[in-house]
Amino acid sequence: MALSLITVSAIVVNRLDAYFRDQEQTALDARAREVARIVAIVAQASSPTGTVIGAGNSLNPEVAAAVGSEEVLRFLTDEVALSDVLFSIGGATTTSDGRTVVSPAAGGTFARRLSAEPEPGQAREPFTSSDAFGPLAGGAFGDPWGVQAVLATPYTTRASTLGTIAGLLIIAALGALLAALLVSAYLAVRFTRPLRRLGEATRLIGAGDLSGRVPAAELESSYAEVADLARQFNAMADRLEESIDLIRRDRDRSRDFLADVSH
Repeated sequence: MALSLITVSAIVVNRLDAYFRDQEQTALDARAREVARIVAIVAQASSPTGTVIGAGNSLNPEVAAAVGSEEVLRFLTDEVALSDVLFSIGGATTTSDGRTVVSPAAGGTFARRLSAEPEPGQAREPFTSSDAFGPLAGGAFGDPWGVQAVLATPYTTRASTLGTIAGLLIIAALGALLAALLVSAYLAVRFTRPLRRLGEATRLIGAGDLSGRVPAAELESSYAEVADLARQFNAMADRLEESIDLIRRDRDRSRDFLADVSH
């Protein structure tokens, strides 16, 4: 049972690892979409004319100043993405399969590394995600544009959660193993004690001591088959002792008769 639990625990940890990886990847994909959307909102709000990308795929300087500010970049990395962030603003088109393709404008790529301290149980992991938002209308004088966001090495709780679960499973497996050892030892003692008593009684009878028996207390605490064997041995020993006593009495009577005759 304990070995089965250990084997199952290894399989469970492996399956949970795959599950948590999928969960973290899904969460990171959602944050990548959110980062691209927030950048697009800030870019639109920072251009009074509504033009974000001008002729020749040039980025509006006011937009560049707004989305590239330390305040916006810190908010995106440390509060939204919880990862390193790289995003590009530029002209955007839609492919035949519905994907948005962004061509970064000159000076339209921004990046910042995550600087926030991790929460308890969090650690950086090598996950990445990329998503695009757009195309968006460029206004009266602008071209359609979009935002491409790439997130990398986020904080996750996958490793710590998996470690906690693995630790609990190991403790449970070791507990089951200890319980199995204790139960096995108890059953072994209970099973072998009557056999040892039976062996001792056999040796006594073999040495000429016909009083050797398996104690009744041993019969009550033993398995039915072993108890039945011990009872049969005790009955055989009783009959043997009676036979020997009878032979001794006959011998004594014969000795007494010969003594009388000789007188």
